[in-house]
Amino acid sequence: MAITVEVEENNNVDQGHVIRSWIHRMSRSLDFIYNFQPTEELSVTEALSGNPKLKVCDPYGVLYEPPLKNKIQSIEGPSSVGDLEKMCGVLDVQLKTGEELTGSWRHGAREGNGALYGPRLEQIGIHHISGHYVDGILSGSGKVHMLNSTVREGCFQNGYLHGPVRGAHLNSELDYVGWYKAG
Repeated sequence: MAITVEVEENNNVDQGHVIRSWIHRMSRSLDFIYNFQPTEELSVTEALSGNPKLKVCDPYGVLYEPPLKNKIQSIEGPSSVGDLEKMCGVLDVQLKTGEELTGSWRHGAREGNGALYGPRLEQIGIHHISGHYVDGILSGSGKVHMLNSTVREGCFQNGYLHGPVRGAHLNSELDYVGWYKAG
C-alpha cells in the first residue's frame, strides 16, 4: 500500500508525520481507491468464508435463477409482468426476506446503476449499498451508505466489498480509512 512505500522511503522523517500526511491526502482524494488494481481475483473460498450475515455484499444475481427466483415477493416497474428472463427497465424487486433490489434491469439482470436495501444490512449498520452492476453482479466502484449518515466508497468484486475503502461524513470530513476483505 502507498503508506508503506512512503514510510520506507522516509526513514529519517517522523513516521507519525508521514502517516498524518497520508491520511490527510486520503481525506481529500479517492485516488487510493480508484487507482487500486487487485493483484488477484476474489476467490469463491474467500467470499464464502466468515459469517454471511456480517458481509458487506449484494449476493443476488439474476431474477430467473435460484436463490433469487425463489425469494421474489413482488416486482414493480414498467415491465413487471411476464417472463423473468425478459424483465427490462427500471424495476423495484421486493423479496420475501424484506430486502429490496432497485435499478436498471436487462434480460432479468441488473445492468448499470442499482442498489440493495434490507434488514440484513441494517443489522450491521448499513442503510443501503449502491454501485454499478454487470450481468447482475455488483462490480467495480460502489458506495456503502451507513445508518449514521456516513458513506464508504470502495471496490466490489463478485458482489463483495473488497479492497481499500474510504468513509466520509456528508460534509466530506474523513470518517474511515480501511480495507475490506471479501465483504
